[in-house]
Amino acid sequence: MMDISVYITLNNKTDLNKVTAVLRNQHIDKPIYIIDLGDSFRINFDSDYEHFEIETEVKATFTDYEFVSDLGKGLKEIKMTIHRIQSPFSSDGWGRQFNSDAIESTIYLVRKSRTDDNISDEVNTTFKVLLGDIEKEYTVNAVPGINKSNNEKGFILVKPVTSEDDKAELIENTLFKTKSDAFWRGFNLMTIQIEQEFEDYKKSIKRKRKKK
Repeated sequence: MMDISVYITLNNKTDLNKVTAVLRNQHIDKPIYIIDLGDSFRINFDSDYEHFEIETEVKATFTDYEFVSDLGKGLKEIKMTIHRIQSPFSSDGWGRQFNSDAIESTIYLVRKSRTDDNISDEVNTTFKVLLGDIEKEYTVNAVPGINKSNNEKGFILVKPVTSEDDKAELIENTLFKTKSDAFWRGFNLMTIQIEQEFEDYKKSIKRKRKKK
């Protein structure tokens, strides 16, 4: 039979009651050990079953979080770690071993990557341009938007509003996933206008020189 050891590290100690409720719902037929490590809890138990349903119920409990197997780059808040070890002595009903070595897996409960208007991108949508000896500022109007057909949130590009009576007018009918995506699209569109302004600037300089 399967011989599985499950180790759960709970980094936010205030979540203990919620997590123990999840474990009780699994009807695990072995003792579940909860050890206070000071800044975290270690929960472990043995079983003849992987109990992957734990992940499903944990995600339903902590809806702003998701499980990942690779933390990638950058710092992430790890709420929980689940580490499983399948013993090399695990076998099927005929006594045949599943694996000759221990099989280990680890997953991490981290905060979901979000793209709605509560999470801002690092990009500053106002940028500077040097037109000869003139420095000008331009702003890409990337504002939060929503696709009403499926409630998907993102960012849209709108034209500048010059008065309170004006309505925001879309530059293009596209919902961008991030503010950064919207900015770069708007930036590329604005460069056409800016390059024309620069050509006008050069012509103006030539006219001034001719008058001297």
